Amino acid sequence: MTAPDPERSTEGVVLSVQDGDSVTLLVDGELRRVELLGADAPEWLERARSQRPYAVEARRFLTNLLLSERVLMFEPDPGAVDPLGRRRAYLFRLPDMAFVDLEIVRQGYGRVSTRAGEPYAELLKWYETRARELERGLWGQTSDATEAEEDSAPPPVRVVESPAAPPAPQPVKQPEPEPQGDDGWVWVTRSGSKYHREGCSHLTSTRNRVRRESIESTHEPCKTCNPD
Repeated sequence: MTAPDPERSTEGVVLSVQDGDSVTLLVDGELRRVELLGADAPEWLERARSQRPYAVEARRFLTNLLLSERVLMFEPDPGAVDPLGRRRAYLFRLPDMAFVDLEIVRQGYGRVSTRAGEPYAELLKWYETRARELERGLWGQTSDATEAEEDSAPPPVRVVESPAAPPAPQPVKQPEPEPQGDDGWVWVTRSGSKYHREGCSHLTSTRNRVRRESIESTHEPCKTCNPD
């Protein structure tokens, strides 16, 4: 898979996640709203009484994957924006170079966007077809059997320069953000829907430390540790 062009790429830090395919970055001291080029997740509406199917799950997935993380923003058409003024770009999480657009599509939290183009459109479409076949995420519930089947014959994910036989996808790791004091910080797990105090018995090894206000709309307080 073709690596992002460094001359059209910019590093930033994810400050917030609006929904399953849009985030706000801090780039060189400036806020930059970004719409993912390769993935189209169900839209999450802040004041809606009910959300579109899988909108909450998609936003939660992207929050756990990217909040407070450093990313590389690759813009094939530098400066291009959508009607809302958001920059259009592919995102790669640093330092492991996990291809964020692809992870959303591969795990069934969104479909391939009509905006996707070279050099990643065909790869993304392959993964959407696979997610449909396995009924992953918004396509249905994934069984242990289908997960095992997918792991037995994985196609390319890692960013390398045009390999003849691409390697297997690398697992998405969830590094913990550096502590910045306890006030306003809580812990979430990768797949859970509640937030916790540090040391709660419900926390797992995939826990992630985040600001409480950034996840209050998608998570509930744990009744065991009562983080509020």
